[in-house]
Amino acid sequence: MAMHKSKHVTVVLCAVQIGLMAAPALAKSDVDTGTERYFAARLAEFNERDGYAFANYQFLFKMEPTSPAIANRLFHNAILQGDMATAVKAVRALEQRNETDATMPLLLFADAMKRRDWNAAAIAVSELEARSNFGFIAPVLSAWINIAQGKAHGFDYATAKNNPLLNYYASDQIVYLELASGNIAKSKILLNNFRNVENDFARDLIIHSAPILAANDQRTFMADLLDGLVEPENIGAISEKRLKPGMRLPYTVGMASIFARFSSALSDQNIPDQALAMARIGTWIDVNYEPAKLALSKSLYAIDRSELGFDLLSKIPVTSPYGMYATTEKIQRLSNASRGQEALNLAKAGVQQNPNSPRALLLLAQTHEKQGDFADAATYYQALLERKGAEKDTPRTKAHYLLYIATVTHKGGNWNKARIILEEANKLDPNNAYILNYLGFTLLERQQDIPVALDMVKRAYQIMPSSAAIADSLGWGYYLTGDYEKSVQVLESAVIQSGNDVIINEHMGDAYWKYGKRTAARYAWNTAAYKATDAEKLRLQNKIDVGLSQVSSDRAIAY
Repeated sequence: MAMHKSKHVTVVLCAVQIGLMAAPALAKSDVDTGTERYFAARLAEFNERDGYAFANYQFLFKMEPTSPAIANRLFHNAILQGDMATAVKAVRALEQRNETDATMPLLLFADAMKRRDWNAAAIAVSELEARSNFGFIAPVLSAWINIAQGKAHGFDYATAKNNPLLNYYASDQIVYLELASGNIAKSKILLNNFRNVENDFARDLIIHSAPILAANDQRTFMADLLDGLVEPENIGAISEKRLKPGMRLPYTVGMASIFARFSSALSDQNIPDQALAMARIGTWIDVNYEPAKLALSKSLYAIDRSELGFDLLSKIPVTSPYGMYATTEKIQRLSNASRGQEALNLAKAGVQQNPNSPRALLLLAQTHEKQGDFADAATYYQALLERKGAEKDTPRTKAHYLLYIATVTHKGGNWNKARIILEEANKLDPNNAYILNYLGFTLLERQQDIPVALDMVKRAYQIMPSSAAIADSLGWGYYLTGDYEKSVQVLESAVIQSGNDVIINEHMGDAYWKYGKRTAARYAWNTAAYKATDAEKLRLQNKIDVGLSQVSSDRAIAY
């Protein structure tokens, strides 16, 4: 790895030497100084000496402001440092040489909006459409330019519906635009579509709509939306902010939400540099927008700046609607870094602070579970059912808590008790796809009550056909009952949904083999081996070598 980095530095260094030597205004000593500075800056980047690298790139940029290589490194280091003014200068230099990447026109748009230069913002949107793969979002950005000027947003809903990508990313933006326009009645109708939607951008939309709803005499509707998303004591804090009757959503909030959402999506797609740039832009547009801070922490973690990301999370107060989300992230980071005791201490502190908080209890239980403390995990999952206020929980919520208890009970080795708990959960919420899938599949694995078990998994699939895990369970259920044709059909859809999931691709290979497609089977096993652990790779290699005739096709249970 070190050799690879050195080669990369040498190649880039040569390019910069040529650029510096070609500049007629520079003497040889300046070229030598520039070469040394660039080498030092690149080496500092690789050694995570970020401040030193940034200072050297700033010096070099003053020496050679037309060098694309220097401007590009300056941009990325300015983004890492959060120096957005310098990042804008670097982008303007790159723009003159037509060297910008996909995120850079968005930075120029944000800069123009912060300067309230609406014409420059409109030009940036046009550039975005012409030169970036983020051009699909241009109609939304144009709408925010209108809102910022006090005009009607002018967003064309039909345009969004005809563009799948725009329609996906505009789904929440439409509501932000209506809230910023003061259209509360329409906003309420649209917000109803986000009830029980389990993703971050739906959560962020509801949380940021809350003060606007409260200011417009919609406190009951607001509290109903926030139930389960925010700690109960923090709901009051939202509605007691400095609210003015008839207030509207600030346009900076709606704009920042776009960048936070882009950042999270890019992190999930393993494009950390662009994710970092998007998050930085989001926090620059609205310094108080906490979802952008969460996205920024996530992107810093992805580029091995975990301490910076951790410090950022620590600055989100516990009284914030995002306080518990930040704590959750910190605990996950500590657990992933094999700092389990610190993770437990943080989770325990949350419960001590608020012993009746379902989110705090859930977090402590999950932390114990992740560390293999199944008995302690079961204790805290059980506390969810016994805490003060639990009588107000819906049957569906209680069923989820029972599912958690059953899961750790099963992991702890007591399937018979886990089955009883799962059956109780199923009675409370008979259309819960997760419960049906877990109970049905585990019974199939154990060859117990096979017709009933297969029917449960089929019902789970009917309720949630988009779940790759449930499709995998159904496909494997057909496999276990000898219906290899149906097994192949369902598992093929599961593979498409999941991508390179190890277990699902292994099942696909097993099903192909039994169905007589031996070449396809080995291809599926090879795909599974790509992301497999060492133990999984050994099992998969045996299947690739000799097929299923000599190898067990047992699988782990999909929880």
